[in-house]
Amino acid sequence: MDTATEASGVPGLVKRALQVLSRHSTWRDWAWAQVSLVASWFLAVVPLLLFAMGLFGILMPVLWDPWVSTWDNSWYGFIRLETARSANWAAGLGAVWLLLGLWIGPYALRGQAKLARAVLGR
Repeated sequence: MDTATEASGVPGLVKRALQVLSRHSTWRDWAWAQVSLVASWFLAVVPLLLFAMGLFGILMPVLWDPWVSTWDNSWYGFIRLETARSANWAAGLGAVWLLLGLWIGPYALRGQAKLARAVLGR
C-alpha cells in the first residue's frame, strides 16, 4: 500500500493534501473552474439573450400599446416606443438581433471549446 494511505490522523491528511496539490492536473482544473465561471457563461448567454431580445422585438408591434401604457418612457434598444411606427422599427431591430444571435451561436460554441482545450491542455 501507499504510505500516504497508511498514515492516519492529521499527518496522513496533510500528506494526502500535499500530494493532491502537487499534481499539475489539480491546478489545471482549478484554472479551468475560474475561467469557465466567467467566459463560458458569457459565451453561452450572449447568443441566447440576442435571440430572446430579438423575439421580444419582433412581437413589439403587438405588445407596444400595453407595454407603453404600463411603463412610461419605454425603450427597445435605442428606439423610443411612442407610436406604432416606432414599434415597427423595433420589430426590424428585433429581427436583426434574432438573426445575429443565431449567427453568433455556433461561433460562441466553438470559442468555448477552444477555450476549454487551451486551458485544460487537451
